[in-house]
Amino acid sequence: MSLFHDTHKNSKETLHKISDLSQRHQNIFFTYRQNERPLTDRQVKNKMGLEDMNEVRPRITELIHENFLKECGTAIDEKTRKPVRLVRVRYYEEPQQKLF
Repeated sequence: MSLFHDTHKNSKETLHKISDLSQRHQNIFFTYRQNERPLTDRQVKNKMGLEDMNEVRPRITELIHENFLKECGTAIDEKTRKPVRLVRVRYYEEPQQKLF
């Protein structure tokens, strides 16, 4: 069974676009997809088993600029105790219909 079998049409188009990105970008994107909750850059680094924040931080920023990911708040970093960004997958939804 595919991880994305119930994915919305626009999200499926996004998955096709992500295949044009580097392997590191794809791995970061799918780390967010698998966790289904906002993550800090450090959490992504740790989940991917990487050593250096610079292996994920610039790629996350690029994925935000390319509209694959979205900043959605802040959290306190478990190591530095400073506020850091929370990021999640950008979900593409169909426009809501007018109620009235």
